[in-house]
Amino acid sequence: MIPLLNNFNLDSSGVAGFFGGDEAIAAMLTVHLYQGRRWLGWYNSSGGYSVAKYYGKLARTRILRGMYPGVRVEPVELFGLGGKKNPGFIAAHSGTFLGETGHLGFLLMKYCRGLKEEKGCKGGRQTTPVGVTVVTLRSPKGLDSTQPLPAAMYDKSVLFASVIPIGASLAACIACGVGRDWYALSMILLGMMANGIACCRIGSGVLMVNRIKPADNAGRGDGVLTSKNEVVIVRGPESAIAQVTRGSFFAFFWAECTGL
Repeated sequence: MIPLLNNFNLDSSGVAGFFGGDEAIAAMLTVHLYQGRRWLGWYNSSGGYSVAKYYGKLARTRILRGMYPGVRVEPVELFGLGGKKNPGFIAAHSGTFLGETGHLGFLLMKYCRGLKEEKGCKGGRQTTPVGVTVVTLRSPKGLDSTQPLPAAMYDKSVLFASVIPIGASLAACIACGVGRDWYALSMILLGMMANGIACCRIGSGVLMVNRIKPADNAGRGDGVLTSKNEVVIVRGPESAIAQVTRGSFFAFFWAECTGL
């Protein structure tokens, strides 16, 4: 048998691309939710292969589709804003039943699950506990406009927190330069550039909310959102309930608008 070579070296730059992929993907999923977040990705991050494989599904070129095969999904589903198991809806006045609502209905149901619960017991035998939440919604503003509503929000705390990894990467570069470790310095700079360019490109997409304009003189839209172990009673005008039951997110990129 031929023994292994004694001078076997493990390429740390290549291995770094396969570790930390889930964390890197999760960090980029929020790039559309906060204004200015796309410009704060200039820090060294591992998991480059996983990021390219995950977001390569957005590409339409044959080369990238061949490198990262799979079912092409919509951008909002890739960003975690669609494709979930949404709750059903039963209208109280008209009796209309929707087997599945939009992603806004899923977010409202998830928000209600996280609220502080008040337990009560009326006696008798115990069954499977079911959470019940009553939500009163007001009519949204600006429904007369046919333009979609931007979904990105501004949060100083999130933007400030993004400066921490950037500062840590720069400090690591300075430390490597002082120690004359040019290989490590080049790897950190390359990781910063790759992650920054990826955030800028992926963050160039615009996230919008497709609002629903109800019929004129529509009455109350009260109803019930139902899931396996949660019930949410929603009250309010039809203009507010329609956003929860039929509203949706969508994202588009400049290349899609121009047909490239």
